[in-house]
Order: sequence, then structure tokens, then C-alpha cells
Amino acid sequence: MGTIASHQLIPISEPERWQAALRGLQDAPSLKWSYVDALQQSLADPVQLYCYSSATGRLAVPLVLRRGDTTDVATLYGSLLVATQGRDPDFAVAFRDFAQSQNWTTAYLACAPDFQSAQWGLEAQTGSASVSLKLSSDEAILLANMQASARYELRRWLAEPPAICTDVTVIRPWLTDVFPAFLQRVGAAPVYHFSEATLARLLGSDTCFAIAAVVSGNVEATSLFVYSGETADYFLNVSHETGRHHSRGLIWLAMRTLHSLGVRQLNLGGGVRAGDSLFSFKQRFGGEVVSMQTIKLVFDSKSYEAACGRAGCSADHKGYFPPYLIPAGA
Repeated sequence: MGTIASHQLIPISEPERWQAALRGLQDAPSLKWSYVDALQQSLADPVQLYCYSSATGRLAVPLVLRRGDTTDVATLYGSLLVATQGRDPDFAVAFRDFAQSQNWTTAYLACAPDFQSAQWGLEAQTGSASVSLKLSSDEAILLANMQASARYELRRWLAEPPAICTDVTVIRPWLTDVFPAFLQRVGAAPVYHFSEATLARLLGSDTCFAIAAVVSGNVEATSLFVYSGETADYFLNVSHETGRHHSRGLIWLAMRTLHSLGVRQLNLGGGVRAGDSLFSFKQRFGGEVVSMQTIKLVFDSKSYEAACGRAGCSADHKGYFPPYLIPAGA
């Protein structure tokens, strides 16, 4: 017999309830209300915090409710997206029943590499690879962990460094101005098309650290990091074409600052595609290569298959999920 469980959906409009529901769970920037509220500004669909509690475990995850012909829920952009305490192998069945009561068709959950899916009755697939760095106050250790080519390029940059700015009142207008053209130039995927309001709220939040390279009085590049407790994520790097070479140095300086703020693990993320130049760049910092986990669930098979039929796509669970919601350009 399963345990008696409770479910909650907390809207983004209730920050106090949101934060209270996370107490006692893992601390990560991608769970915090201020971070999710910033991302909400780029989303047409509402975000809510789903919370589960039973006699043996608790679980919380921010979900965007994508509403159309079907209602499909999914995790957001970040590294630690599902927070847990304890375990409950009956969760999968309880979650399915709750989802069906809400008329959800599917759920897509991106989970951290160390998420113990079996302890929650779930079956996970291996997702995209990313690079995770352990931070230290000892710069010699950090340098020793880097690949030789990265150390060489970093030392060249440090020999003639640009001016460094961490003032968001300087960084925000520059970022707002150049971001649309930057997205177009690099051909960024839709997930990175953050609105001006998202960037403004993020830069004004207590979860963000921003650092910029300034040459001759002009910003050439900026990197944004989000952090909470001992964990930080490399959120975004934006540059002029002439400022691309600053990214390694900005990450290095951010590593030192984030460590002073209590961060011990920095998630650099991965590439656009497996093994591409962006992934290789991050890997040269010497971190551990880890794989995210993905969980794909169908709660209403009839609606799912009908939606796939209308979209003219396969109903299998390979690739983008659910396949009928794949964004243009993805």
C-alpha cells in the first residue's frame, strides 16, 4: 500500500510560499524564486512550483505549463532542477495520478547527474553532457587542473588584461543593446532568447553575478553567473565579435569571486551539440564531465498520439519531447 501523499502547485505570484516550500531541500540558483521569476518574463506560459510530500520523501521542481491543444509540463533552464529530500518509490504513480487530475498530457524533467531516479520510481535516460568545476581558494590548484593550452591563453590574457566591471548599472544597458544582434550573429537556439525583462530582473536579483571586460571605456564582453549556497551556474556570455577572447578570463575571475561568496561548485554547462567547440572550450578548464538525466512521461496516451498525428511527427520518445512542441529553429 502506497504512502499518503500531498501535491501542491505554487504560482510564481506567491514568492513567500515558493521559498518556504524549498526549505530543507537542496539549494541551487535554478530553484530560487527570483531566478524563476526572471525566466518567467521570457515565457508566454505560466511557471509554477510543483511540490510533493509523503511520509518518506519530499520533492520540488519548477515547471512551465505549456498550454495549447494539450497541456505539457517541463523543467526550465538550469543545472539542478529537481530538489529532493529522502526517497519515495511510490512517487511515480502518485505523480501520474496527480498529472491526470490536472489534464496534463506529458512531462519532461531534466535532472542533475546525481539525481537518484530509481528512489522515486522513475526511469531516466542519459541527457546532454556538461562540465562541472570544483572551486578552490588555491589558484595553483585551479591552474593545474586546466589543460595546458587553456593555461597558456589565460596567462596571455592576464598579462594585458582589460578593465573589469561588475557594476550592473553599466552592464545592463550594454547587454540590452547588443543582445538581439548577438543572438542573431551566433545563431542561438530559442532557449537562449531571453527578453529584456528577463535580463533586467536577473541582473537586479540576489542570485546573479555579472562581470564585464571594458576596453577604451567600452564594454566588449560580459558573463553572467547565477548562484545560491555552494552552487553556481554559468548562465550566459555575450560579446562583440572583437571581444570573444575575453570569455576565458572572465570565467577565471568569476571563479575567484564566486568562491569568496561561498560557492564550491560551478556548472559551466555543455555545448550546443555534443563535442562541439563550445564544449571543448569549457572542458579545457579541467572540470569533471557529467551527464544530465532526462525523464519523459506520457500521462494521456490518446491525446499524445493525436497531437503527434496532427503535427505529423513520430510518437517515439527519441529527441525533443514532446515532439509536437519542437520550436522552430531547434
